Amino acid sequence: MKQNGLKIIMRMGRVFLAGCLMLQLLVGVASANTAEKLASGGSVNASSKVDRSLAFTTDMQDALKEAEQLLYDQKPFSDWAAIGFAKNGRAVPKGFLEEKADVILNNGGRFDTYIDMTRTVIAYAAAGGSNINNIAGLDFFSAVLNNPDLEKKGIYELVPAYVVAKSSSPYSPNSNPFWYPDAFSHIIMNQQLKDGSWSESVNGKGSAMATAVALTGLSLISRSQDRELTESEQKALEWLRMQQSVDGGFEFSTAATAQVIIALSSQRMDAAAFAQQGGAHPLDFLMSRRLDEGGFSERSDGVLDMKATLHAYLALTAYKLYVNGKERLIDDLNLATGSAIIQIEGPTGTIAQGRVPSGGKAIDTALAFLKQEGIAYEMKTASSGEKVITSIKGIDALQYGGKNGWKFAEYSRYSSWMFPENASSGNVLSDRSRLLLYYGSDTTEVIDLVVVNGSNANGKLAEGRPSANSPFELFVKKANRKSGQLPAPNITVTVGGKTMVTDAKGKVAFAGMPSGVHVVTLTGYRKDAAPAMAKNIFYLSVSAPPLADFKDANQVAGWARENMAHALYEGYIQGVSVKDNVLAPKKTLSRAEFAAMLLRLVHGATDQPAGSSPFNDVPAGKWYSDEIARAAKLGITDRTSGRFEPERTITREEAAMMSANAGRLAAFGSEGRMAFGDIKGLSATSLHAIQAVNEYKVMVGSDGKFNPRQTLVREQAAAILLRLQKLLYPEKYLD
Repeated sequence: MKQNGLKIIMRMGRVFLAGCLMLQLLVGVASANTAEKLASGGSVNASSKVDRSLAFTTDMQDALKEAEQLLYDQKPFSDWAAIGFAKNGRAVPKGFLEEKADVILNNGGRFDTYIDMTRTVIAYAAAGGSNINNIAGLDFFSAVLNNPDLEKKGIYELVPAYVVAKSSSPYSPNSNPFWYPDAFSHIIMNQQLKDGSWSESVNGKGSAMATAVALTGLSLISRSQDRELTESEQKALEWLRMQQSVDGGFEFSTAATAQVIIALSSQRMDAAAFAQQGGAHPLDFLMSRRLDEGGFSERSDGVLDMKATLHAYLALTAYKLYVNGKERLIDDLNLATGSAIIQIEGPTGTIAQGRVPSGGKAIDTALAFLKQEGIAYEMKTASSGEKVITSIKGIDALQYGGKNGWKFAEYSRYSSWMFPENASSGNVLSDRSRLLLYYGSDTTEVIDLVVVNGSNANGKLAEGRPSANSPFELFVKKANRKSGQLPAPNITVTVGGKTMVTDAKGKVAFAGMPSGVHVVTLTGYRKDAAPAMAKNIFYLSVSAPPLADFKDANQVAGWARENMAHALYEGYIQGVSVKDNVLAPKKTLSRAEFAAMLLRLVHGATDQPAGSSPFNDVPAGKWYSDEIARAAKLGITDRTSGRFEPERTITREEAAMMSANAGRLAAFGSEGRMAFGDIKGLSATSLHAIQAVNEYKVMVGSDGKFNPRQTLVREQAAAILLRLQKLLYPEKYLD
């Protein structure tokens, strides 16, 4: 094939190291008689049965462990070694994870080269780091897909990026990515030469290393173990067979031969059966370069070469995984961890709700949650092999006749409801999505959207957020499996203790609500029958008066004006006196006031009773009593029992702890990265919270100080709330 002008940016002098990088990427889909067919000139597919001629021997295991220890002791520790360590269950050196996080955070997510970025985040994830879609607010999945020069990248840059693209959360059409994940495979195939190989440079000859890396990348097209090889893969394997020496090696190089082993294992082909007629196989060659003192040489000079040792370590790991029938080298590298919300709705009310890990199938995630919560359930396996929940908490399928039972739906934060019949591989939960397990039938309504009409400047109703104490309308839309959103009539809507029923257009009208964030509860319960609609909760933001309307608006600092205006619009902050129209931006906040603001932000208020307060100094009947009880229940407060001191002014240290709790912010880098000179002596909990809010840039210090004992004022709180909003609800900020 022509290269179509696609330029490989890596120069020959850097190729060897790049190949090292590629090592990690190795993973795939194929077979083993395959190798025998190739050796005799036949074509192959990935469904051939494997007759392994060699197991993972004791010598191989010893060589792997020796190489592993050498890599562990090497300074600095190799990013690519982290992949092999993860697959072999070996912990990386202490501090490696934090060092990688420091590199990521210090650069603000920016790297000199594309390969530096993908290598760093893959190593970080493999070493046990968090979701690469959200490292202190940085999204590397999007960064990979939004590189406009992808077609100009070389094979050593494309394959690591393809790993990230295929292993992370599905991209959102609303985020407008420049590329889509499978574009990588097309670009890789477009770079294949006519003879079936790939080169390491523009207009260069075919290289065994580059070809093996490309084959590893193409194996990412599917995780299926029995897919047919593409024509591109067939040609590449045939070309490699022709390049193999009788000693089993490639290009007389340990690294190149190791890369071929990784590629074959990625394609689920037996490297021990890949050989010329009467010749040795790649593993024979690899083991011949093993040194008595441990490690591997690159050439036949017997000199320890750490790059060759790294390649050999990853190759042996890949082959071991293949022989043992385990996941491939770069499968499941912890690249897309995250969480989703689960809600279980019965025929008369909510049974349970909570958080679950994302990335798994809906049915498996729901069953694990039920077991974790101690909720009794029954299930069966259908003739299709699918698991089906038949009963939860004694509520059986068909209990109300008809075709009622337990149903699934998933709501992606960027789209709408996905039902099982629309998901060919089953509903797989994305990060921060919502899983609804509800009792009903295929005709049970699921609310998809609530459209708000508020009063505009002329006093007329128009789509948009309502202002404080002004009339507004709600239009309830239901999800429809075929024709999109439809009006939802006869739905009971409750807001602020007032209840209405939607008309034929799905509309209800209310006289007004005070500014803030209010719970809208939508139900469709029926006596002695399955619900007409699965219960839903919607959060209605009612705006406070605009900033310009307050008589002390000019007292808001210039840096805080935009944040304050948005916080008023969102209903997070209100004036201190409606009658006198006073905002008081410089006024200090009480602990109760800040907890209430955070509760509005995270939509923590529910339609359930707040319950009793865990604090002995928060009496019932105060304006903040329920808010503090709910905030404590949701884990937002900075303490869980004893005294809360609701009316005392809040310090920046305490605000950091509550903000970190509200945003579920984790700390990533090393503690030494925080260059604050005034935090020594604080508790470990406080230090962790300050590090988290600082890394996410929710709270930043000045002049090398965090000022933990300084009290928080209202305009500072507005900035914190808006920064947290961007982290919790990034979809609000999509173009």
